[in-house]
Formats: sequence, C-alpha cells, structure tokens
Amino acid sequence: MKKIYFFTLFFYCLQIYSQTDTIKLDEVIVSTNRSPMLYSETSRIVSIIDREIIENSPSQSLQDILEYALNVDIRQRGNNGVQADISIRGGSFNQALILLNGVKVNDPQTGHHNLNLPIDLNDIQRIEILEGAGSRVFGANAMTGAINIITGNNKNRNIKFSASAGENGFYKASSSISIKKNKSKHFLSFSRKKSDGYTENTDFNIINFFYQNKTDLKFGKINFSAGYSSKDFGALNFYTSDYPNQFEATKTKFASLELKNGKDKIKTTTKIYWRRHNDRFELYREGEEWYQRVDDFFIKGTDTAATWYSGHNYHRSDVYGAETNLSFSSFLGVTSFGLELRSENVLSNVLGDNMLSQDVPNEEFGKFTKSKSRNNLGIFFEHNIFLGNFAASGGVFTNYNSNFGASNCLGLDMSYKIFENLKIFTSYNQSLRLPTYTELFYKTGTHQSNPDLKPEKSTSIEFGAKANYKVFNYNISIFQRYGKDIISWIRKKDTKISSITNIPEVNSRGLEMSLNISPKKLNIDFINYIFINYSYLKMTKKEDEKEDIISNYALDHLKHKITFGIENKIWRKINSSIRINYQDRENFYDFKNNEEKNYNDFYTVDFRLFLSKKIFNYYVEVSNLFDVKYYDFHNVQREGRWIRFGVNCTIDF
Repeated sequence: MKKIYFFTLFFYCLQIYSQTDTIKLDEVIVSTNRSPMLYSETSRIVSIIDREIIENSPSQSLQDILEYALNVDIRQRGNNGVQADISIRGGSFNQALILLNGVKVNDPQTGHHNLNLPIDLNDIQRIEILEGAGSRVFGANAMTGAINIITGNNKNRNIKFSASAGENGFYKASSSISIKKNKSKHFLSFSRKKSDGYTENTDFNIINFFYQNKTDLKFGKINFSAGYSSKDFGALNFYTSDYPNQFEATKTKFASLELKNGKDKIKTTTKIYWRRHNDRFELYREGEEWYQRVDDFFIKGTDTAATWYSGHNYHRSDVYGAETNLSFSSFLGVTSFGLELRSENVLSNVLGDNMLSQDVPNEEFGKFTKSKSRNNLGIFFEHNIFLGNFAASGGVFTNYNSNFGASNCLGLDMSYKIFENLKIFTSYNQSLRLPTYTELFYKTGTHQSNPDLKPEKSTSIEFGAKANYKVFNYNISIFQRYGKDIISWIRKKDTKISSITNIPEVNSRGLEMSLNISPKKLNIDFINYIFINYSYLKMTKKEDEKEDIISNYALDHLKHKITFGIENKIWRKINSSIRINYQDRENFYDFKNNEEKNYNDFYTVDFRLFLSKKIFNYYVEVSNLFDVKYYDFHNVQREGRWIRFGVNCTIDF
C-alpha cells in the first residue's frame, strides 16, 4: 500500500502542475561542460539545489540535503555529517566525483572519506549534480556522475550566527562573516557540532573552519579558499558487526587557488590545489591504554583487545593537483582544451609498499610503515555548437596514470528544442575510475586485497526531455550503462574470506523523473516551492565465477526512490518545511547467517516549523518524525525520531 500511495501522489502532482502557464526560467551558470554554460543550454540532466532550498530545509548536514536529490543514494553510517557513502545512478561509493568550488576532493585512500569537507551547511550557496558519466568533462573517477558544491555568501557585508540544540546531547554553533572591500571579497566561517549519540558508541564531535577570497584584478579574477575539518566519532558496527565498538578520528586540510582571465571570445582558467586527509581507525575503541612503548616496539598493557590485534590503522593521504583550461568562441562554436596533473600519495601502516617506519604526527603509538604514490595526467578536448534549436557538445578525455597506463573516454551530448522551453536530448559517454589504495592493498584475516586490479570503465546511453519555465521545470530520462571490469568485494557463500576483483560486466538501466515548482513566482504566496523526484534502477552482472559467488557492492542499490518536499506559509511569518523520502533497496546477502535477506522498504518524514523575522529565524525541527526503524547498511541501524530547536541570526551592514 505504501508503494501505491507514493506513486499515486507523484503522478497526481505531475498532472496538476504540468499545465502551469509558461514563463522563462531564471538563468544560472552551471559547470557541466569544459566551458560553463547557461542551465537552459545543457543537454544533460543537471539537478540544482540552491540556497533557498537549503536555508529552511529540516537538515543539519550536506548529507541530509543530498538524501532528497534525484537518483542520489546517501548511505549514512553516522548521522549529522559524520560519515556517508554517496552514489549516483546505482554506482558504488567510489564512482561519484565530489568537487568543492570546481576542485576535485575525492580521497585516494577510500570513497568513505569523500564527504569529509571543511564546510558547514550554512556555507553552501548552491549544489550542482551531474547525472551520468562525466569523465570527458571532469576526468577520471566521475564514473556515474559528479557533485559540485559551491560556497560563499551573495551579500557583500554580512554576519551570520546560528545555534541549535536537541535530544541526545546535541548542540551546534556556527558563525560566518562576509566582507567586501574595494575589489576583494572575504568569507570566513566556523562551526562545531557535538552529540552523545542516539545509542551507545554513536557520539560525535565535528569542527570546521573555512576561508574564501575572491578578488577582481585587471588581468582577471582570483579565487582562493582554505579549510580545516576535524571529526571524532563512535563507529558502531561501521564496517563489521563482529567488533561493534569501533572508533574513528579524521582530519582534513584543504587549499586551492584559481585564476580566471579573458573576456568575450577567449577565456582561461587555471587551478592549483592540495588536500591532506588523516585517518585513525580503532577496531577497539578503548585504544591507547592497551599499549606501552618499549624502545621501538609496542606491547599490550591490558587484555582488552584480541591477541591478534596489533594496533590501530593510521593513514595520511596527500593530493596535489593543477589544472588549466582554455576556451574560445568562433563561427564554428565554442572550443575548449584542458590539461590536468594530479599526484596521489598515501602513508599508512596497512596500505602500500613497505618503507622505513616513521612516527605518525600527534599519535603517541602510531607509525607509518608503508607508502604508495601515483601520478596522473589528463588531457581534455571539447567542442560545443549551437545551430538554431539544435545544440551539441562532444569531446574526448585522454588519461595517463603512472600505475595503470593510458585510457580514453569519448562523449557526445545533443539536444533539440521542440518549443522555446521544451527540449529533447540524448547522450553517449564513456567513463573511467581508478582503484583506491584500500582496494589495492587492504588485507586482514577476512579481507584479501588485489594489487593487480584494473581501472573500471563504462559506456552510458541516455534519452530524455526537459521543460524549463519560470514557475516549474520538469525532466524525464531513461538510461543504460554498460560497466566493464567493475571492482567489487566478493565472497563465496561457504567462507568468511572476502576478496576484491574486477567483475567482467555489470549493467544498469533506469528511469528518472523530477518536477520542481515555484508557485510564489505567480504571486501565490502560501506555497514557496514543491519538488517531486522519482527514480527506478535495475542492475545485472556477468561473472566468470560460479553462482555461489556473492558481490558485496556491485548490485547493492536502490530499486525505487521517491522524494517529496514542500515549503509553505502557515500564518503570517510562520512557515513549515516537509521532506518525505521513500526507498526500496535491493536485497543483501547475510554472510553471518549464510542467507539472502530483504532490506525492508521504508519512508521517513522530516519536518521544520520556523518563524522568520527581519534578523532572526527561529525553528523547531524533527527528523524521522514517525520514528521509523530503518537501515542504510544492514548492520547499522539509523537514528529514530530526533527533535532539535534553533535560531539563525543574519545582520547586513
């Protein structure tokens, strides 16, 4: 009955609003091509979550916002931005590329850390989500799509403060300031949030600093940003239920510099960036009391840990990158060339090749004993043409990696305007992903890595239609992805040993529909906006192995996802914001009991009631309003109902 209810709701709203009067959509620039273009000109599915949607959403983190995006699967092990895996269109958590202001921030150690960003939800101005293969635009690792998070403040002189508190010992405080002086604009933010957790060993403590500067000079525009993030959190059952009392501490440092120059026909963009990520993972949370240092050796101080446990896992990844892009306009269209260099390095005590040991900074008992580095060169070419109602964008990305050699990715997007605000489109794109260091080197008593893994590749075909108007926009698309050498952990049903391998073929096909409505643009002031998203996905695989081989990640995906959101005025300046999320996930294999089990389909409701005044915004919000019991991962139960109160203060000066 739940499925029937949600499908009925979706198509009922679609019938009502698809007949709204047509008015031209407000334009924004999106980065879905090598040459950024107007939203209405794109020939791909691009979802935009703007500040208005983020501002009063019943959410406390980026992960919570992305829960409601079209065909984006956010699987949270820890809530409130603690830890989440992100996938697009059924891809694995390593196959989606994350960008911060256009800079790639994926972690080469593991995709589990891709959302460890030094920003608060209040720092985000807009989120752009490219659906489908994106390697010819963004390079390696944009296998199934890309998410670009854009930060800053549109106001020139502005101070913001926010504070919230609630159940489970939760509190959050954040502040930011935006100042423009002459031709330079500065944005600085700080945030901290903490909780005792919704059950034992789910506590967290998160701190973020972020600075951004934009300066207009005679020769161009300079954008500089830098940030720091610290997360300490209980990791109950995160990666295994055999040892539930896990703990993790991560630190992220980030800096980037971008120069844009040129006007009219010729434009150039150059970026350099650095990201460092430190990770300490404790299988047994009690930690350092177990060890005593004797010369260069560790001996156990207690019997708390298992006899085979030799200490925590320590990792430090450093990524250095540079990218340059040139585009020019001619009577033939817009042509772009690009070049990127990226160096990915890891120090660890479990990942990489053996090296002379060195102390882990600020860790009394930690030593790095292994390391690995690889360098990547990418070359881009793209050409865009606009002939009346017809538009096309085609290009090639050539990648050379010091460990994996050369690969090419081709792509072509085309669209045709049937009417002024309605177009049909199609695309053909190839994509590429490089294995992470965890996939190549991680070994335990029950996990066997594979240093001979090959990069993943895919070919995607898509057809669809888009309607863009001032009051509403709507899109529908169908797609097919053919995956080759897909990386997955596999296990035989009668063993406890997992190994990682390239599955020869994993294919997926799907359907997506979305509708976004802004009634207030027709002077209907009791409803600010409405959105409805639906996605369906079916995945199949072809292996060289027998049927008793089970893949841990390759086919683990959402079959059906429906999200609904509405913000409306209740009385005078009192408003409400509601989010409904329905998910029906593919079954999983329970290795512990040696049987296939169901993920029960579920829906959650998040709600915020808020009072907006000139300077202050007061709110009460409830996540998981009906206290639904559900799982994103089969061994990690998500939090139940959680009530919070808060206030936001904005002062323009």
